[in-house]
Amino acid sequence: MTVVGAVFVGLALRGGEAGQVFALLGTGVLVVFVGLAMLAPLIARPLARVLGAPAARFAGVPGRLGQQNAMRNPQRTALTATALMIGLALVTFVTVFATSLSASVGHSIDKQLKADLVVYDQSSFTGFPLAAGETVARQPLVQTVAGVRTGEAKIDGTQHAVSGVVPSAINEAYDPEFRAGNWTDLTDGGVALSKDTADDLHVGVGDRVNVLFAKTGEQPFTVQAIYDDTQVGGIAMTQSDFARNFTDQLDVLLFVKGTPGSDPVQLYDQVRDALAQPYPNLTVRDQKQYKQFIEDQVNMFLGLIYALLALAIIIAIFGIVNTLALSIFERTREIGLLRAVGLSSRQARRMVRWEAVIVALIGGLLGIVLGLVFGVVGASATPDLDVISIPWGRLIIFFVLAGVAGVLAAIWPARRAAKLDVLRAVAHE
Repeated sequence: MTVVGAVFVGLALRGGEAGQVFALLGTGVLVVFVGLAMLAPLIARPLARVLGAPAARFAGVPGRLGQQNAMRNPQRTALTATALMIGLALVTFVTVFATSLSASVGHSIDKQLKADLVVYDQSSFTGFPLAAGETVARQPLVQTVAGVRTGEAKIDGTQHAVSGVVPSAINEAYDPEFRAGNWTDLTDGGVALSKDTADDLHVGVGDRVNVLFAKTGEQPFTVQAIYDDTQVGGIAMTQSDFARNFTDQLDVLLFVKGTPGSDPVQLYDQVRDALAQPYPNLTVRDQKQYKQFIEDQVNMFLGLIYALLALAIIIAIFGIVNTLALSIFERTREIGLLRAVGLSSRQARRMVRWEAVIVALIGGLLGIVLGLVFGVVGASATPDLDVISIPWGRLIIFFVLAGVAGVLAAIWPARRAAKLDVLRAVAHE
């Protein structure tokens, strides 16, 4: 099963459309989980020996007993650790993918954004009056204002985002990494297409495409450039063509470039102050702030996923509690004998606690390793993600939290073990 799952993961790594990649990756992850659940008993004993070695060496008798208890029944240890393994694997996968997404966006901004400032309506993203761009352009420290307008149109029945730009202005402010042509090649009657759009339409520079607009119907255009990044959508045309084919004329973005040698702080203050009174809904950000805004959006998404996956971790903790409670019941006589030969109630609590920590660390280690592999594969296979970022600090925190989860899970079973009546426990069958 594990080998079959690895094959699916390998197919996902070959790339392709995002939907296909994640379908293959999801199937591979599921099959690998099933396979590892079957193989876990074979690796539970050696992992318990390794992860429990510090406890056995430094925690005295309770640490050695906790390690031996985790090694004694590898089937039970593996099943108990599996739930935590799955939960932490999902958490790690999402973390690696999200941080890679954030790093890739930041890297793209560094490469593509030549403007000093970006202006947009953060509250709605529906656009704002063209007069706002005119207000910015009148500021003494502003050299170029490149406004971007957006709408929707169809090609061959498929909806596409369309942007209207002034080629000479946006050429100074934003580089979507052209594969063919450039902004300066874009003229009235022509369009620039994203690579994905061009591939879907099977067209290249010089080919003709018919674009269907709600206002003017189907109109022919010549492909004049092809670019990688989709910040300006799948189709870009001149603002003259945009004005002819769309009813609403609103900017959604302003790329602002200052005069040569202008102070960035003064430029920022000047543009912000000019827009503050007439357009209080507009947000002005420099490159660093814009990158931070994108990262904050990713972290917000990550926080939501963490909240959902926390339920899986809580369920895994209850699984450890239940397994330890049953284990103590099965070992009542054994614990009674240990108490009779000198094991104190405090040492009994510590013994159970160390066993729980070792089991939790097994699940944590396996989960983090699997999640790391799946996260790297998912990020590597996803189009437009060109930076793989591994948050080692967070992964270490996850492993530590797995141990903390073991301590929490051991509270009730450890107390129960400590309160066993020695005589009754020894006589227990």
